[in-house]
Amino acid sequence: METSNAYGSFMVDGEAVFDLPVPVSNRHSDIVFQFVEQVGAPVVFPYIRSAVAALAAQLSVPATPLPILRAGDVILTHDDEPAIEEEPSEFFMHGTLLGTTEDGVQEQIGEFFLDKETGMLTRIGGEGQTPDADELLDLIAGFPRPEEVTAEWIVRNHGEEGIRQSLESLRQANGDAATDQMLAEVDEAVAHIEAEVAFDSLHIAIKSLDASIATFRSTDTDASAARSVEGADIPTALLDAAKQVRDSWVRVQNALSD
Repeated sequence: METSNAYGSFMVDGEAVFDLPVPVSNRHSDIVFQFVEQVGAPVVFPYIRSAVAALAAQLSVPATPLPILRAGDVILTHDDEPAIEEEPSEFFMHGTLLGTTEDGVQEQIGEFFLDKETGMLTRIGGEGQTPDADELLDLIAGFPRPEEVTAEWIVRNHGEEGIRQSLESLRQANGDAATDQMLAEVDEAVAHIEAEVAFDSLHIAIKSLDASIATFRSTDTDASAARSVEGADIPTALLDAAKQVRDSWVRVQNALSD
């Protein structure tokens, strides 16, 4: 692209690369050209104009020229060599949707397939296994935001063993360092979840012990008789509640030590 003023001519030769968010079929490559011409070029135009102005400012001319680029100065041409498209991954072509029941059991809600050339959704559900539309939409609506999908979220919703197997199966592709780092995040998530469960268990045990003590006090009308034989009249429920507190505290200590 060339522009000039009273002090000289200026030439800029650049390249703008547009990253399309979805794959485009070979049969519809003209969509890319239309996108660049109608959307991409007007967006890039101000940056090209600034580049020309910056170039002119570096030439130390008597007055700072400000090239004015008019509409039409940017010309798009087709590349003579056809673009080589990469083969989409097999994981991109097919997927399954899993849901977790109230009992914590995972079940397959649906299965979806994508067209190899266009990347568009072609079918939901296998042969004779089309999922219920409302159930599928409810599942999709329940998906968290991407930033919320942490190792802890995956462990809570899909189990520790499943995520470990998935990471190990991709070890060769991701490398040992990346896989070990992700497994360490899973270990940290499991430890955090266990600590939460242990503290909840301790809290419940303490409440149960408080309730047992209150019940014992309300039914103990003769305290001296209760003390006559050491431990003989202490209710079994009170001892069980105390044992539950002790066991829960041991669980908390083990979780924190891990």
